Amino acid sequence: MSGKETEIAFEKRIREHALLIHKVCRIYAYTEADRQDLFQEIVIHLWKAYPNFKGLSLFSTWLYRVAINTAITGLRKQRDFITTMEPAALPSHHPDEKGTDEEQW
Repeated sequence: MSGKETEIAFEKRIREHALLIHKVCRIYAYTEADRQDLFQEIVIHLWKAYPNFKGLSLFSTWLYRVAINTAITGLRKQRDFITTMEPAALPSHHPDEKGTDEEQW
């Protein structure tokens, strides 16, 4: 298959399975913007992996696996950026202490 034929075949298969990709995006992304970003990321990963698809499984099975792996990898990357504040680092205010609120802080 030529490059253009491969591209056309890929686009056709993506259109046929778009609902499956959207389903994964709804499960793993919370906002519409995040869903759109995830959809694009999944399609990019599918395109890169498409030459390696040998047809040993259904295309939908292969696509679903790539989509899930892409979504999970994205969540792991997000988790790495999230930092938490230790409770000991938070300021404490006890109502039984003397003084005004301004003095407490």
